[in-house]
Amino acid sequence: MAMPAYTMSVFKLPKGLCKELSSIMANYWWGSEGNKRKIHWMSWSHLTNIKERGGLDFRDLEDFNMALLAKQVWKFITKPNLLVSKIMKAKYFPNSSILQATKAAGDSWIWQSIHSSIGLIEEGSRKNVGNGETINIWEDRWVSNLTGGKIQSTIPTNCEIITVKQLIMGQQWDPVKTGYSLLKEMAKNHRPSKLDQGGQSTEPSKEMIWKRLWGLNLKHKIKHFIWKCLNQTLPTNEAIATWIGKGCNVCRRCGEDVETICQNLSKLTGIGPFPLPGPFY
Repeated sequence: MAMPAYTMSVFKLPKGLCKELSSIMANYWWGSEGNKRKIHWMSWSHLTNIKERGGLDFRDLEDFNMALLAKQVWKFITKPNLLVSKIMKAKYFPNSSILQATKAAGDSWIWQSIHSSIGLIEEGSRKNVGNGETINIWEDRWVSNLTGGKIQSTIPTNCEIITVKQLIMGQQWDPVKTGYSLLKEMAKNHRPSKLDQGGQSTEPSKEMIWKRLWGLNLKHKIKHFIWKCLNQTLPTNEAIATWIGKGCNVCRRCGEDVETICQNLSKLTGIGPFPLPGPFY
């Protein structure tokens, strides 16, 4: 789907505009035309999940917008000699890093947009330890397997260990100073953030099913049909009657059974009942 990627890499789009664009894409996906609005069998937020978690990997426009803006911040950090990096630094953060930069009400929309994504870079980045001389144990983001990268507990009373360098003995961690409590802290607080998840989590068994589905050597339209079956988004009479609260849910082929996905598959293949579980999301 076409998106204003260049604009989104410079400006933060209003939430209302992102929702409007998402609505247009959702209407197109479900087949709505003009005044003919079709049923949206699944929320847009679910469709934006990655395929391995039951979605279709569509872009969440707000997240995509922030990611593109954060990419600009990262460029200013890693490529300070670019002309645009020099100009932005001279105007907005001449005496500090961009991570410590501030914004004012009168600043340009471009800068306010880029500044809004700095937190995303901070959340996902960690300091490279090296000798640990300049890294504060309790305030800096330096632990890779902790959410946010910071030690969550408060500084112990009368603690004299402030920098990471004080935890290093030679070329390895000092087992006495790091201690079991610090290791336990790291393990206890390790939780996947939104940056790691890439969408809502699913059970491992379901995730494996999605991976196998999209890895099948079949035409995409067949895989998409199976995806609809697993998510129970086919427009059967039962589903339509349930959605609108009225109408006949009986199968038009046999005129006897309630038309469900399982009933349709069973009739068409002649294999027998298909015991599909609930929706895989």
